Amino acid sequence: MLKFLMQKQEKSKSDYFNELYSKIKKIYSQKEISYNRKQQLYSLIEKYGYIPYSQTKAIEELSDSEVLICLEKKLEINKTYKDGKLNIIDDEISAVKRAGYNNADWIKQEQHDIKLINLSALGDGNINNYPAKFIDWLRQIVILPSGNLSKNIMSTTIYLVPFHPRDFGNAYLTASTEEVSKKLADPQIAELDITPKEQIKLFITLFIKL
Repeated sequence: MLKFLMQKQEKSKSDYFNELYSKIKKIYSQKEISYNRKQQLYSLIEKYGYIPYSQTKAIEELSDSEVLICLEKKLEINKTYKDGKLNIIDDEISAVKRAGYNNADWIKQEQHDIKLINLSALGDGNINNYPAKFIDWLRQIVILPSGNLSKNIMSTTIYLVPFHPRDFGNAYLTASTEEVSKKLADPQIAELDITPKEQIKLFITLFIKL
């Protein structure tokens, strides 16, 4: 599933993803967030490592702008975001590799969380039937447990429901390993010349930097 993430870019991974992220940040102004509200959210992340909300509560109580500051705080704590930029080293894109593991023992640790995620289902189905947008994907990131590396507990493992066409028969078969459904694209972000595939790439990169 991550094959396309590793495809050669004309720019370094750091420049490439920082450019995408900086474009998206312009949509969600942080000026509207009060100092007290920022400190409230930061204190939760510093205490728990994440925002301990359910998906429904996160949708109802976290504004889109607040989602970004929470994400950036989580990244800062993990030393992968500093001075407004993502710290992406090409050979350290894997969170498992950064933690020093060379086998799969990390997944056997007690308290390690594993979650299956359907990106299109992360919106509020009680309000509308539209697929979730990119900011909803990030909202999910900030509420997922971050583990505890001091106790060898890795951040939440996510399994993504395929984001491309698939066929069902006697076995589960993907129809493509490259295609990303246009239904997953956030139209507002697409206007920034960021394709659905790039939106997926950025989401995965942000998640595995935690």
